[in-house]
Amino acid sequence: YSLIPTGYIGHSTSFFDAYPTSDPKRAKQLLQQAGVETPVPVDFAYREGDMYTKETAELRRQLEKDGLFKVSVKAVEWTRYQ
Repeated sequence: YSLIPTGYIGHSTSFFDAYPTSDPKRAKQLLQQAGVETPVPVDFAYREGDMYTKETAELRRQLEKDGLFKVSVKAVEWTRYQ
């Protein structure tokens, strides 16, 4: 899990090394211990366009699948998104 692709300077797998699998139950416990109510609201703006709409739908699906997050999405015109 890295924003920097393999083969580029700065790529690292430190997140994957620390968290090789997801654990939604543990995540919910940690959020509750911290006093955070679930689902956690997330506002997500993305650039308008069919490709970005599809990507955003998938990100939303993944974030909401375990009930930890409630994602609100908003398409934004490119000139405003920049």
